[in-house]
Amino acid sequence: MKIQRAYLVCMLLSMWMGLAGLPVLAQGPVAHWPLDGNGNDISGNNLNGTLNGNVTPTSDRLGVNNGAMKFGGGASDYITVPDSPPLQITGALTLAGWAYLTTTTNNPRIVAKGGGSGQRCWGLCVEGVSGGIVRPGNFQIASNSTTNLSCLTSGPVPLNQWFHLAGVFRPGVAMEIYLNGRLSRTSATVRTTHYNNTLGVLIGNRAGATNVGWKGNLDDVRVYNRALSAAEIAALAATAVTTPGAPTLTRAQAGDGLVMLEWTAASGIVDGYRVYRSQTSGGPYTLATSTTTQLTATVTGLTNGTTYYFVVRAYNAAGESPNSNQLSATPQSGVSLGTRRWELYEQ
Repeated sequence: MKIQRAYLVCMLLSMWMGLAGLPVLAQGPVAHWPLDGNGNDISGNNLNGTLNGNVTPTSDRLGVNNGAMKFGGGASDYITVPDSPPLQITGALTLAGWAYLTTTTNNPRIVAKGGGSGQRCWGLCVEGVSGGIVRPGNFQIASNSTTNLSCLTSGPVPLNQWFHLAGVFRPGVAMEIYLNGRLSRTSATVRTTHYNNTLGVLIGNRAGATNVGWKGNLDDVRVYNRALSAAEIAALAATAVTTPGAPTLTRAQAGDGLVMLEWTAASGIVDGYRVYRSQTSGGPYTLATSTTTQLTATVTGLTNGTTYYFVVRAYNAAGESPNSNQLSATPQSGVSLGTRRWELYEQ
């Protein structure tokens, strides 16, 4: 189970941080939702959430099945957590979570206790446009029931890839927001408290709104009643990256001196893809071209009438995946892409 994995990872991370001389997350969150196929809280405060609408299990940032939750983005798609004393925070605060956003035409929420005017409180979200920035992350607290205070990231959060977002309120000092473990912006403040309401918490949405649903995936959402240090935020954002799974080649289309390839996305964290070719079935293969995260590539400079065999490998900081399945194609003189059917010669 992911809870067991999380416990083991925490133990190993704590040991590593201790050996490295870094601070250990000794005081845990008041709420911690791993989103391991459900809305259960593992903080010990039993702040379990209920799934509503289009909220379903999906793979997490490491490619683990049912390790995160996918949200449909609709007004009724969210996880709801009843109000409870541990969530009624008016002092030091940290909100954090992993997020994967596929689109934003609104102001999607990762986690929020705040509602509309008259029910403001804290939240962590992404804005459509704010402060002249398209798609900034936003950490919010409330000065009163009608007024939010915001701290925006200095640039946009990414689309279609996992990122870690965290907001910290240091009473009398600052509001801070971190993207992928690094401080993005600080807003100085003399405020020592912030407003609390009686609403419950929503994950993937906000109370009293119809257009702020999260469309994409969320994982490992946490609430702390203390201000985590920069090193602790970096530790939360650290990911034990493993090599991705193998992609699947689905098409090979031959043209004049070239072959266009298409494949499905690999599981896990993917920085890009490398296409390899050979004139012998089964290899050995040599690098033909590479892409970022796009799922198509065109290999040029090929000899017409020669059959080429292709595989694709995904890669990230940990290394390359195994080979995909192999497909072959034979370039032909005078053939333009789009005039021949896709060739699916799987070897």
